[in-house]
Amino acid sequence: RATTSDKVVLVSNYTQTLDLFEKLCRNRRYLYVRLDGTMSIKKRAKIVERFNSPHNPEFIFMLSSKAGGCGLN
Repeated sequence: RATTSDKVVLVSNYTQTLDLFEKLCRNRRYLYVRLDGTMSIKKRAKIVERFNSPHNPEFIFMLSSKAGGCGLN
């Protein structure tokens, strides 16, 4: 991350997999956001907007495939 402005989108069919990656990110102190089915559509939109901001330090977007298809357009 120190040498690039690239971002990562991690999509999973299983929230348990996202849980594991979330632990990994916390352990390595990677900045991330997560979007899954537990969030309201309004909160989902805010998370997407935050992640897409060029000044946002979070570079990993964890996404549940089911939640990703609802309310992001």
